[in-house]
Amino acid sequence: LRDESFHLLDVPGEAPCPEAKRVTEPPFPTRFEIPSDRAKLLNFFDTWTLKESSSCAGNPVCEVAVAPRFNASAPLQSTAYITARATCTRLEQSRQLFLCTQNGTDACLAAVRFPPRPWKLRILASPFISATRMQRMDSVHNFVQDLLEVLVFLTVLATLGVMGWLLREIILNRRKRSDDGGEDKTDPHLVVPSSLDIMFEGMLDAVCFIIGCGLLLLAASTFLQKFAFGNNPADMLLLCYPLIFGPFALLRIFMCFNRRLLYHNLFLKGVMIDFSTAASRSDFLLSYTYLGFAVAVAVLLFDALSCVHDRIIGWKAMAIQTVVFTSPLYYMVSSLLNSLRLEQEAINRMCMQKLEQGSDAERVEPSSEHKLTPISEGIFCRAARERQDLNACIELARFEETAERQRSAASFAALEGGQDEDDADDDAETESDYFKTMDMFWVPRLVSGHSNSISLLLVVSMPVVTLLAMLLCLASLAWLIKHRTDVPEIVGLVTDVPGLVPNWDFEVMDYALFIPKLHGTTTLSASSQLERTHHMNATMFDGDLQIGETITSTSRQLTQHVPLKRKNSSYPTIIQFLAGTLSQERVYQITALEIHILVRSMLLT
Repeated sequence: LRDESFHLLDVPGEAPCPEAKRVTEPPFPTRFEIPSDRAKLLNFFDTWTLKESSSCAGNPVCEVAVAPRFNASAPLQSTAYITARATCTRLEQSRQLFLCTQNGTDACLAAVRFPPRPWKLRILASPFISATRMQRMDSVHNFVQDLLEVLVFLTVLATLGVMGWLLREIILNRRKRSDDGGEDKTDPHLVVPSSLDIMFEGMLDAVCFIIGCGLLLLAASTFLQKFAFGNNPADMLLLCYPLIFGPFALLRIFMCFNRRLLYHNLFLKGVMIDFSTAASRSDFLLSYTYLGFAVAVAVLLFDALSCVHDRIIGWKAMAIQTVVFTSPLYYMVSSLLNSLRLEQEAINRMCMQKLEQGSDAERVEPSSEHKLTPISEGIFCRAARERQDLNACIELARFEETAERQRSAASFAALEGGQDEDDADDDAETESDYFKTMDMFWVPRLVSGHSNSISLLLVVSMPVVTLLAMLLCLASLAWLIKHRTDVPEIVGLVTDVPGLVPNWDFEVMDYALFIPKLHGTTTLSASSQLERTHHMNATMFDGDLQIGETITSTSRQLTQHVPLKRKNSSYPTIIQFLAGTLSQERVYQITALEIHILVRSMLLT
């Protein structure tokens, strides 16, 4: 009972607030059901909040929406739903909060307790992720979700590590002693690319690969938005390609760049590097990169064939979509193959020879005055690690190479003399030691020469490009989070009668529309975003019985005319708006309730 000011008269003052039961289907948003004996005491036009005190004293903790849930078969058993906003889920969990009006001081009408929230790695990134997406991620518990969190954490650590590497290279380059470089010991007719030329070629291949990853990310997002089937774990590989396979491909491009840099700079010093064949036999980075290309194409073809099999799209249209999707792979594959080709030229000791100009030019022949000292790749790498002076590394490598040849000659003589040989392990060690991934950190700094702007550009080129790659990985993860947390939703609802409670919010799924009894019809107009919602449906119910046919729209707007005065109709009228994609659906329910308007006063002017 209420008085003339609409205040409650029969609220039991000493009875504790009953705890509302959580509704777990669907898993989000977080909703609670108020029992019927308390639901009849609610004024749905009020603004409701959760407070820490059962007496409703103090400031609101978070805002909630309250709407009636009418039971057509048993009207006296009708309940009400409390829908917690996404910001409420960031509160301390497992504590009890109480339902109160925003500015009221009356006793609470219900108590709620949010489910415990286990600690996850994504909590560290919660300041950068919206509360709504965090709530949807909390509602999903599977292996893919845990893997996604681990990838986010590792990518952030890798990005911070690359930034530290960049600062370290700048500091070490400034402390490095100047190197006059010495006189070139090569034939002047040979064209040897400079360090800057090699650097620009390597950076160009790396940037082209990064651009290809970005275009692949855009194409995958568009393709999955149109043709994805729910949260298929395989679809995650398309959006995570720059993260799972991209860094390994860039490492392989950087290895090609550093091998060429080392080969040509040593060639100018009169040293011929004898590259090991062990690296080519066990090229893990290259094999893993090719595996990534195969996986991406396989997932794409699987989704394409599934769409064609389900008659969602025709063969010709899907073929065009597939070609558009795979076009970014051209940039990625071509940049990788170009780096491998240039590296192979260095491994095969290929070099261009410059011809004399003019018709009477003499025949150009390689000069025999310039001697080249062959040094195996493993010996030089052992001599160069943890050293800063290129000339000192060359002298040490020459000494070790001479000693190695003497040991080999002695071993061969001992073998011919019938003595037991135990130097096979030494040969195996020399063969197994070659230019490895970690050696890429010291090559640019070792061959950079003078400590000037050109040297600094050469040293920081790899960290800068790697930092861009890590930022691309973070963008890939952000796109993946968006793809997995996007759900179909109705962003707005316009009614011709100003009686919709609570105010429309895409998070809230239960509403009540209070319509004066004099109105015979009402019109509802729903709007959505085509980026997340492919179609909308509108259905009317007389209690539990559907009225008429379902109206479907694939545009941004859907209008539903609701006749209220129907013959042999039940009460109330329920309107359901469904927002859906190929694999997901979300239902919003509006209960149309008739009210009587009593005019108590009138103002005449």
